[in-house]
Amino acid sequence: LGHRTYRTGIFANVGCIDRGTESLEKRVAEIAERRERKVTIVGHSLGGMMGRGLAARRPDLVGGLVTLGSPMLAPGAAHELTIGVVQGTALPVVTLAILAKRQR
Repeated sequence: LGHRTYRTGIFANVGCIDRGTESLEKRVAEIAERRERKVTIVGHSLGGMMGRGLAARRPDLVGGLVTLGSPMLAPGAAHELTIGVVQGTALPVVTLAILAKRQR
């Protein structure tokens, strides 16, 4: 649909969330500079929350945000079936993609 996708290099929610967020910000800044435009972040679960935080802090880099399965009201503010699935998971997964609109 006219977007170039980029991987973030974040594969799983392990370690400090601050390091993951810093890594995301660096990656988004690199892509925005290379493409000479703001990017759209697509994030799943915690990845969506990380993307939302980055979009709020760095509106100069982020032009849009798509979240999938990310609790936006508050942690745990999700359907009880979803919470049950997450609690049964050994390792929460962070999925993030970065989209940059292709220049025509």
